[in-house]
Amino acid sequence: MDVVSALLVPPLEEQNQNQTVPPFTSEMDVGDPKELDVGDPKVVFEFSHPDSEDGFMCKTAAISDIVILVNGSWSIGCINFRLVRTFLENLVRAFNVEFDKTRIGLAQYSGDPRIEWHLNAHTTKEAVIDAVKNLPYKGGNTLTGLALTFILENSFKSEAGSRPGVPKIGILITDGKSQDDVIPPAQSLREAGIELFAIGVKNVDENELKAIASPPEETHVYNVADFSVMSDIVEGLTKTVCDRVDKLDKEIKGLDSSRVM
Repeated sequence: MDVVSALLVPPLEEQNQNQTVPPFTSEMDVGDPKELDVGDPKVVFEFSHPDSEDGFMCKTAAISDIVILVNGSWSIGCINFRLVRTFLENLVRAFNVEFDKTRIGLAQYSGDPRIEWHLNAHTTKEAVIDAVKNLPYKGGNTLTGLALTFILENSFKSEAGSRPGVPKIGILITDGKSQDDVIPPAQSLREAGIELFAIGVKNVDENELKAIASPPEETHVYNVADFSVMSDIVEGLTKTVCDRVDKLDKEIKGLDSSRVM
């Protein structure tokens, strides 16, 4: 397989047919756990202080504007959306978030996209993580193409905190298949100098992810078997984003800044 994939961890009840306790995702609020056991003793999530050195930390001196686009449609469900929040927290922790360093904005979409917060809304990592923890679940249909156009027109703008001469990253998190065309909007984003990563979970259309993401697909497309194992790709994703930010920064510094949003 030519894309990064994560394997679904067998649920606990499959390991013990007599088990009557429901899987952890049925009852547990995983918004901010200290330790979460998903049935395999080797698969444990540990969360510490946001500034902890545990896990990968992007150390590049290059700054960036990162906009995350989250599918909040009904097909995800409230329980799985909690896991999306946990994934987002881990993603944010890997970057040095400050007003004059890395900025992170987020939009959520279903049938109609909306800004949850702009790039210039939060000036610390802790503030962004708090916003993630309080991210509401939207619900609705799946119009990914409309949402991609929306972030181009609303998130990657100077009035929203987007800076000239700074690497720009878009990270899409979705499940299922879009109900509209994603190819022209994704192409418009890429032509505007925005590097796109596409993360698909569960019943996603892999060809659609490839059509959205920037090349190469081996490092920009992630296909995850289930929401419960999204954490498996955090380190690989953040390392790749960090590396690309560093390289894009070097490329931009050799170009006329007027060519960059």
